[in-house]
Amino acid sequence: MLICNNIILFIIYEVRGIRGFSKLKYLKKEIMLSKFDSEDYAFDTESGELIKMSRRLIYVFGEEIKNVLQNIDSFETALFDYKKHPITKKKHSIEQGKEYKSDCLIKIGNDFLEIRDVFWRDFSNGQIKGNLFLKDVRENDTLTWEAILMNLDKFPNPFMIFDSQLQEVLLANRKIIDLIPIELLDIEICPPISKFFKDHDCYLKILDWLKGSETFLTESVHLKLGENQSKWFKIEMHKVSLDGLSCVSVNLIDINPIVEIEKKLTRSNKLLNELVKIQQKFLEAEKFDEPFSELLQIILGQSDASMGFIGRVNISDKVRLKLDAVSDFSNHSMKSKKLFNSFKNKGFLFEHPDNFIEDSILSKEVLIINNFPSGRKIDNEIMGHPKLKNFMAIPILNENEVVGLIGLANKVNDFGQDDVDTLEPLLSFYKTLINVVRIREESSEFKRLKTEKEFLLSSTLENTHDLIFILDEDYNVEFFSNAFSVILGEMASSKIYDMVQRILRRKSIAGKKIIKVREEIKNPSSSIWLDLSLDIIRNDNGEPKKLLGIAKDTTDMVNYQKKLEEALEKEKNINSFKSQFLSIVSHEFKTPLTIMKSSLDILNIYAKSIDQPTEVKPKIFKKILKIENEVNMLNRLVNEVLRLELMESGNFSIKKKKIKTGAFIEKVVGKFNLADKVKLSNNIPLNHEVNWDPVLMESVIENLIENAVKYGGDKPFDFRSYQDGGQVILEVEDYGIGIPPNEVENIFNPFYRAKNSENFKGTGFGLVAVEKFIFQHDGHIKVSSKLGKGTKFIIVI
Repeated sequence: MLICNNIILFIIYEVRGIRGFSKLKYLKKEIMLSKFDSEDYAFDTESGELIKMSRRLIYVFGEEIKNVLQNIDSFETALFDYKKHPITKKKHSIEQGKEYKSDCLIKIGNDFLEIRDVFWRDFSNGQIKGNLFLKDVRENDTLTWEAILMNLDKFPNPFMIFDSQLQEVLLANRKIIDLIPIELLDIEICPPISKFFKDHDCYLKILDWLKGSETFLTESVHLKLGENQSKWFKIEMHKVSLDGLSCVSVNLIDINPIVEIEKKLTRSNKLLNELVKIQQKFLEAEKFDEPFSELLQIILGQSDASMGFIGRVNISDKVRLKLDAVSDFSNHSMKSKKLFNSFKNKGFLFEHPDNFIEDSILSKEVLIINNFPSGRKIDNEIMGHPKLKNFMAIPILNENEVVGLIGLANKVNDFGQDDVDTLEPLLSFYKTLINVVRIREESSEFKRLKTEKEFLLSSTLENTHDLIFILDEDYNVEFFSNAFSVILGEMASSKIYDMVQRILRRKSIAGKKIIKVREEIKNPSSSIWLDLSLDIIRNDNGEPKKLLGIAKDTTDMVNYQKKLEEALEKEKNINSFKSQFLSIVSHEFKTPLTIMKSSLDILNIYAKSIDQPTEVKPKIFKKILKIENEVNMLNRLVNEVLRLELMESGNFSIKKKKIKTGAFIEKVVGKFNLADKVKLSNNIPLNHEVNWDPVLMESVIENLIENAVKYGGDKPFDFRSYQDGGQVILEVEDYGIGIPPNEVENIFNPFYRAKNSENFKGTGFGLVAVEKFIFQHDGHIKVSSKLGKGTKFIIVI
């Protein structure tokens, strides 16, 4: 590759720094100046005589532009709209200090060219001034060396011009010379251009383009340029004619920061997807070996360690480490196989005192060793253990208690604090899984204690009076035993009635023949706990006639076994493991979600500061927005799951307050910016007020709108609100895929999703939350749907 030294030295001498951010983007279309020192044209307001025409217009439009700009009349006569109709003359009506823009066509010779005309009126000089920008391609234009040289120092990117075969550099600016990893004295013996491409196939693609008819080529390429000898560039190549000579212009745009950001975003998305899969396996698995092994592989991949383990810690009289997953080192040697099988037979339970594993657990601090041998027991006394190059131990803390340990070894480079920072989301995730496993293991112990408790309770009841009551078909108390008077006092009948009414209002007991619950009755000075069994007595026709209730006073047992009370199921149809798992996962996910959100904010600020072409930045922000939407969706899901779990456990406190109904609805709907999608019909008076929990009702409306958008088939949907007597009615109706008739009754069940929604993202929790939150407001929801025609939800509160 040969470079004309005279041209290069001229360029080096002339370059005085870059101002502005414009560039020579389309050589065949126009030469864009980085800053306009003056207007392109100026006409006398009264006479219409041409006072000034810039030389740039001749470079862009050719000599024929002089005929068009003879005077203001000839100029306006040459302007047409896109249907080639003459444009109404406006220049005499423009105001002082106001700038006008017009996208139109200009007729030069027999050609119509697409332009932007920016013009204004200068009253102080009595002139009409403006600038013309060419937007359309002029296939027959020929650029000049003079035009290029005039603007070369304004190009913000490395830029050069080759001959038509890419064999010789005819022109280059200082920026490209700074990137070439050779001295200027050696520039005549510069290697062929192919040597600068890391991907030879990309170079071959450029050669194929040279042979074809296409005039423009843009590619993302990995070039051996710059200080680091390897950077990503967006290369823009044009086949152009300079004073009749066929040439190829090359414009390089540094996209290395963007590539790095995309890599980080890809890794983050991949990690999040993998953790979601592991979470799902924990929900479904009876044993946790497989998901724990997958988690270990993710940790190894994130840290670049070749071996490691994850395990739960129990500290009593000595440190005990029960491994959940460990790298298989049995194939290293016969001694390694023997040692590994020995650990396996013991259930991977490690009880080796006075080693660096114990050091990390007892100190509750991260331990990093990068200079083995360390003199500790595990690396020089355990026969068959793999040789260690380096090691890092990370204790998992639950408050101030060490509940687990992650050990990693034999990383190519040294371990450091950056490895701990990288693994932070995985540490929180593993801590959550440890708590889940603890709950599962404690359940068997709970069953054993429950059997003992029932035996103790039955023995106790043999020496006490039974608590019995009977209610008629209207739930009026007909009879209750004297034992109720002893524990409830004179108001026993009223308290029994209130207690039964409270139980029967719960939707969770619907359809049950025998209802068994544990109920608390509060007295001024104490609380009484009763285990209740309610049995509906029916006549021969199956009609309910009586309600028999048998209660046992379990106050002493509840107070004595308070820890067991927290784990006891209150309703038979809820799986205890899944409920507690969701609660724990939701709480522990809030920390990594907060970290992700703050990291996205920082990434957004960083992306805004990157000096890149305008066509690149939107791609960055689009990806950031996509991740941010997913994080926000997951955060809202976590909050809804938490509220649902609290409602089911009876620990949720609804926070109602007076709000303006109509304004509240318009505010929530407006958050979605769906003016072209939603047909809002808000017929509630502006002064109407309701007593709602705004957080819950906002979640209800958001879930229904998101479903309408998601399943509406990209069609507009209706949102109606109105009053009916003392009730507020909300209707959300879409015209999308609808719900299969045999599946409508199941859509409010947790985790349930209709078969025709499998291609849409979702968890099956949204409508569950909607129903629960509406119920908290003493309201109800109805749904009607036709397959392929849409779905309508009606909320009545």
